[in-house]
Amino acid sequence: MRMIRARIENFRCLQLAEVRFDGVTSIIGPNGVGKSTILRALDWFFNGEKGTSLDLDDLCVEAGSSRIRVEVEFDSLTTQDREELGHYTPDGVDRLIIWRTWDNGDDKITGKGMTFPPFEAVRSQPNATSKRKAYNSLREERPDLELPSAGSEALAEEAMIAWERNHPDRLVESDIQANNFFGFAGKGKLASLFEFILVSADLRALEESTDARSAIFGRIIERAVDRKMADAELADLDARLNLERARISTKNFAPQLDLISKELTKAVEVFSAGRSVTISPVDNPYKPVRASFKGEYY
Repeated sequence: MRMIRARIENFRCLQLAEVRFDGVTSIIGPNGVGKSTILRALDWFFNGEKGTSLDLDDLCVEAGSSRIRVEVEFDSLTTQDREELGHYTPDGVDRLIIWRTWDNGDDKITGKGMTFPPFEAVRSQPNATSKRKAYNSLREERPDLELPSAGSEALAEEAMIAWERNHPDRLVESDIQANNFFGFAGKGKLASLFEFILVSADLRALEESTDARSAIFGRIIERAVDRKMADAELADLDARLNLERARISTKNFAPQLDLISKELTKAVEVFSAGRSVTISPVDNPYKPVRASFKGEYY
């Protein structure tokens, strides 16, 4: 899937802006007209922490309300994308529209999808228990739907999604609260399909000097490079190195440490009978040796 359009309302210097994206998109204009603000708005949409990323200073001074809204449209959905996104993108739907709104601290994400209206009454319940009860009530009231029993919220949702997938002719387009689906700060289903990474013009070298996957270029490389095979081989190498390190430590240090242990034990027994000292090598030869006392001591 790819991002093809963004609509931004009341974000910083942008009262209203709509941008369409191609494979490569250049945004050209003089300083101060909002080029970077478009990217900052998208960064908030994809990566902003819920409830803490914006405040009233981010509201456009010419805004007619207290609401900031960023809407993003995607196309080129694959079969895998549709399977992951469920009733947001049923068969035959090749586009996805998600919008995020901030209204005086109230932060919500909403998606446009195809759903069966009675199921939305279940999904709108405030907690897992009430959702399960609403689902069971719907089963009793509508036996014609032939819904299976569900002992948990997750099973109820799974049953509703399966029913919607098998009855596309009975679905209608709806606005669906998408917090659990999309998540904030990249936590959600969409994060496995699409990631927005903002590389600012004032990027400091120090910020990227550590080999952290959360760093900007680290995130790009994580997306572009499949590490599964390499990670497995490196883990095997680490295991073999640890075994060899332990063998070398035992071979070279154990006899000497055993002798020191015996001498220290003799010294300790003079003051405290029955006490002994044990010194042994550790796996990492660059760490100090480990010493322990057997028995109670003060």
